[in-house]
Amino acid sequence: MIFPIHVFKSPGEYIEHKNAKSWGLKSVYDEAELDQALANGWFLTKAEALNPHKIPADNAPPTRQELEEKANSLKIKFDGRTSDKRLLQMISEELGHGVD
Repeated sequence: MIFPIHVFKSPGEYIEHKNAKSWGLKSVYDEAELDQALANGWFLTKAEALNPHKIPADNAPPTRQELEEKANSLKIKFDGRTSDKRLLQMISEELGHGVD
């Protein structure tokens, strides 16, 4: 990325006339400033700032709680000795998916 760049946040001092939303912008001058701004609710584009309610991509593996909830909803029998890996495999088999 070439610095400086602008990041955006809503609400702010500028008005988006077509939808009456406001937005602000600021310049960041290096990767550390960019990371800090993004962590504090700033976005790389004005469109993201004006529509922040989109669900972010989640590439994290499921938590144990999520695995147990899904297994229970599918009526899969397991206990505390069932590993997360095995539980994920059982869920995937029940859903007709393979696990890599």
